[in-house]
Order: sequence, then C-alpha cells, then structure tokens
Amino acid sequence: MALANIPKPKFQKGKKVFLVSPSVAPQTIAVLQTRARGFGIELQIAKSNDSFESEIEQLGEAKLMGSLVQYPDVNGEIGDWAGAAAKVKKAGGKLVVASDLLALTMLKPPGEFGADMVCGSSQRFGTWSGFTTAWASTDTQVSPQDTVDLTPPFSHVLRN
Repeated sequence: MALANIPKPKFQKGKKVFLVSPSVAPQTIAVLQTRARGFGIELQIAKSNDSFESEIEQLGEAKLMGSLVQYPDVNGEIGDWAGAAAKVKKAGGKLVVASDLLALTMLKPPGEFGADMVCGSSQRFGTWSGFTTAWASTDTQVSPQDTVDLTPPFSHVLRN
C-alpha cells in the first residue's frame, strides 16, 4: 500500500528510488520488494535509522520518490520522524507511515510531523479473514486519482 502513494508525475519523471527504514516489519519489506521489482522501482533499505535522514539527502530530488517508516517500529520504538519528513518533502518525495490504529490513539498523529500518507491493517480488531482490513489516510495534497495503482487488492481503500 505504501507504493500506491507514488505521485504519477514523480514516477514518470524517472524518480525510481523508494527508501525504507530498516525498522519496518520484515514482512512489509518483503511485500514492497516484490511489488517494486515489477514496476522498475529501486527499493532501498536504509543502513540504520540514524543514517536515514542523510540517505534521504544523498538520494535527493533527482532520485527519491518517497520513503516509508513504521510508527511505532518493529521493535516497539516510537521514532521522531519530523526531520525525515522535512527532508523527503525537500527532495520532492512523499513520506508514508505504516502504523497501528490502536497505537495512534496514544501517539502524536503522523500528519502533525509531516506524513503524506498513513496506512496499516486493522486485523488486530478481529476482522474475519477474507475481508480487507487495510486502511489508509492521505493529506490534502495527495488524492487517489493522482496515485499509481500498484496494489490492486487495496486500491478500493484509496479510492473511497
């Protein structure tokens, strides 16, 4: 779902790198790798969360299409992603935050630190198998009509 937030103009201008925090869940990274390969997107996993912002700067406006962070991350840590959000925006990319609905009841809303899209699953609330438990929210600058539909099973979530 994170890759579904790639703005069409950025994608078409040759921006091909999507940077992912190393503290994103391994199963999420695996799905991203599978999806990115088929669309010619270069998925890069940052060396560490400490180097994440400098890696954004190194990729810069010529290459970076977006970044994904997890909040809280796979280790349960609550990172401060405001600096990363500012650098992704400066490079003309979009920051996607994978999160947990229940955690968001207690945490600072990702939009307040600059997230362009927040997505996740509500499976933990007991939705039956076979029903889509994916959810997504975007800022007013990103509309579903402006995104590349890379995730067909979840495309209806972005279109509603």
